[in-house]
Amino acid sequence: FTSDDVTDYYIVTTKESLDEALWRHADVVMNVKVTQEKVDKERQVVMEEYNMDWDRPDYRVYYLMLEAAYKVHPYKISPIGLKDVILNSDLDKFKTFYQERYVPNQMVLACVGDFDTKEMLEKIKMLWGSYPRGKDSFELGLTEPEQTEFREASVQMKAANTDIQWAFHIPEAAHFDIPSLD
Repeated sequence: FTSDDVTDYYIVTTKESLDEALWRHADVVMNVKVTQEKVDKERQVVMEEYNMDWDRPDYRVYYLMLEAAYKVHPYKISPIGLKDVILNSDLDKFKTFYQERYVPNQMVLACVGDFDTKEMLEKIKMLWGSYPRGKDSFELGLTEPEQTEFREASVQMKAANTDIQWAFHIPEAAHFDIPSLD
């Protein structure tokens, strides 16, 4: 799945298949061959999802809320992205994104289960340790200005239900109020 801040690939496996699952996970994530054929196929899949979401009032109101809530920050664009970018990005853009982002220092690997932690760490180092680091940050330095007025947005569409969302800005993730808000 993909959200605003992460793309998550996961495997559920038995203890007996753990080594193969780890190897396959590393291979799938780290050894992608980005080709025009794959881009064209995935572009079609993403556009089907985009169009499906655009026709759903619950998704449409969420996307509209993001656009109204954020004026500067990239969160104003939903995780699925912009139609123009989906349709018109070229192969080089996809290759660059993969090469820059799919690097060990931009990943978190979490493991839960019946295994020896020391052995697991050794396996992880063996599988991911030889890949080079990438950039440390992709932060754009954009700061959302304080909202000083009520914002609202609406769109009319033929639907069985009316969906409404109220959104409130909250502090950054490291703020001491976040546990209370959660």
